[in-house]
Order: sequence, then structure tokens, then C-alpha cells
Amino acid sequence: DKMASMTNPTIAPYAKTSECFARITAKADTTEQAEQMLQPVVDQVVSVLGEYVYGVDVDSLEQVVGEMLTARGMTLSVAESCTGGLLSKRITDLPGASAYYKGGVCSYANEVKTAVLGVCTETLESVGAVSPEVAAQMAQGVAKCMDTDVGVGITGIAGPDGGSERKPVGLVYISVWVQGKQQTHEMHGSLGRDRVRNQAASTALDMIRRMLLQETN
Repeated sequence: DKMASMTNPTIAPYAKTSECFARITAKADTTEQAEQMLQPVVDQVVSVLGEYVYGVDVDSLEQVVGEMLTARGMTLSVAESCTGGLLSKRITDLPGASAYYKGGVCSYANEVKTAVLGVCTETLESVGAVSPEVAAQMAQGVAKCMDTDVGVGITGIAGPDGGSERKPVGLVYISVWVQGKQQTHEMHGSLGRDRVRNQAASTALDMIRRMLLQETN
């Protein structure tokens, strides 16, 4: 409540697909005075939001992940189904991504999942392509295939067709493998194909960020 009633500095929230930004603005006679006024408020916002804050004065989540990988000397590869290469695009939009990004596999067809990534045919037949098991095998498979420290697997139903009562449109499984440790997340997206795909890519990036932080701590 105290922060909401502030007049100088002010806090303005901005929402984008899968992410929110808080712009904090101060008015003062000099830049130095403004920065002195801003810092306590920035610290308070970061404290309130905690683990959900991925950075201050950064352009994007992919920038933060790229900087973390670079600082650790780690490499990344991704295997994408429903996102169709979107995660790879966001990663490689950044100059210098070649320092940590080795490549990606857009494994739309099950034949690509099995032949290139090593996903088990029995798994596909028993639980289907959209499953946590397949996402996990995709992440492991691409990391092994490209010899990287981090592997990401994404499989799901972006829509508008292809959903069922058991596996509705918007269901996405995202798995991140980091040097032998693995986490898999079930995501339920909505509001259209593009939003589901962007939400899945952002979730994958945030999962990488959190796992790298856990490794550091």
C-alpha cells in the first residue's frame, strides 16, 4: 500500500506475454540524486517479489540466461516441438549467443524425436508425444547429441487444433537437464497459439535461470 501511494519515485507495472516489468521513476535536480532516491525503492520491490525477479536494468530473460551461461562457461542446446524453433530464435537474437548456444532440433515429427534425439518408441506409444517423459528424454537427448551442459526439451499442443479432453490445447511439458540434474514442468497456456508458444519459451528460460542459480547456491 505504501509503495502504491508513492508520488516520487513512482512505480508503473507493464505486462507482456509471460512477463511483467516494473518501471521505477524518480524526479530530482541531478542524475545522482535521482539514483539515490531510486535504489531503496528498487531494493524494496526486489525484496517483495523475491525469486520472481530475474534482473534489474536488463532487456530480456534470454539476456539474463545468456549472461549466466557465459559466466559459468556452460553451453546450451534445445529440442523443440510445439514451439517450432521459437526458443532458439529468442536465444540467437542476442549478439554473442554462439559463445554458449550450440544448436537446436525442431523435432515436430515423432520420427525425428526417436532418430535424432533418442526418444524411446515405447514411451511415445505408451504415453504419447505430449508427456513429461518425452520432454525429459528430448532434453537429455539433445544435450547428449550436441555435447552441452544444458539441454531443454519442449513438447505440447499450441493449438488451435489437436487438443483432447485429456490433453487440451495449451498443455505443454518443458524439461531442463543441467549436467545430470533434471526438472520437468507442466504448463497450461491459453489465449491463442502465439501466446502458448511464447509462454513456453519464457518458462523454459526461467527454468534454466532457476536451475543455474541452484547450482551456484
